[in-house]
Amino acid sequence: MTLEQEAKGLATGELLQKRGVKSDAADDGGSTPLLKAAAADDLKLARPPTSFHANPNQQNKEGLTATALTDQGPMRPLLENAASRKESFRKDPSLAALKLPFSSHGSQGKSLAPDTLPGNEEQSRQNLLDAIGRNDLELLRETLLSHNEAAQKSLSNLEMEGGIRPLMTVRSAEAAKILLEHGAQPNLVNTDGATALHYAVTSEDPIPIVAVMLAAGADPHVGDAGGETPLNWVKIVFIEFREAAVGEKLLKLLVQAGADINSADKFGDGLLHVAAANNNAPLATAALFLGADPARVNFSGDTALAIARRHGSHSVIPVLE
Repeated sequence: MTLEQEAKGLATGELLQKRGVKSDAADDGGSTPLLKAAAADDLKLARPPTSFHANPNQQNKEGLTATALTDQGPMRPLLENAASRKESFRKDPSLAALKLPFSSHGSQGKSLAPDTLPGNEEQSRQNLLDAIGRNDLELLRETLLSHNEAAQKSLSNLEMEGGIRPLMTVRSAEAAKILLEHGAQPNLVNTDGATALHYAVTSEDPIPIVAVMLAAGADPHVGDAGGETPLNWVKIVFIEFREAAVGEKLLKLLVQAGADINSADKFGDGLLHVAAANNNAPLATAALFLGADPARVNFSGDTALAIARRHGSHSVIPVLE
């Protein structure tokens, strides 16, 4: 993906491939990540948001839904199934409603060896997911404490489809603490190379969750399959969620923990390059304040200012000049 493509479709290129966090967030035209995936007839991009209850019937400003944008190809049954599961989720707003399949293999050799859980193994797994989805701390503790120490550790690092781990789905710092206290490993990766710290920066309550994970040894230097560290993922907070104040605090936390403010993706694009391409002055300002180098070039030889000028990013140009 080129930087120009990223600027036009960050919601699809980033949010869909990362996590179903705020999966129904819409751009200025009312298009959600799922709507964009349907318009592109891209099943790979459509699967993550549907897995996390994106609404296939949400309309953009033209009144079109993801379902309306598809023909009778393979996208259609995926959206119909998503609509059915969306209704179930309204009745049971928990991760247990996802009925995620569990992986029997390790993640790139980094998974724990599975331990046998006493009692009803499937029930323990569903209780764990239900507790995390509801942020039911009492149930979470009870579920873990009903097993021996080895089984607690195994359950806390349960590998689900795509290499997703319980710690990657927590909704509060308290839930993260409980999992970590019972053996959750913060640096395990999913199949895209992302850790729980990557997921934490785009969670519902990111600042305390990130702080807890960093204190527990989460590594801010780990890059995902696209070369992006958790610090790079903070761009989602600025651009997709439009929460600049939260994004600034997250960047400070990560930099204080040793993250490189000039960290770049596999194209050599750092936060300043992304801010320039998306005309996001708050992101550019925050990155510069923390020491980002405006003279740094990406692998195409472009500085952030060159990109801002090419894209007509009038809010960012004076910040970089």
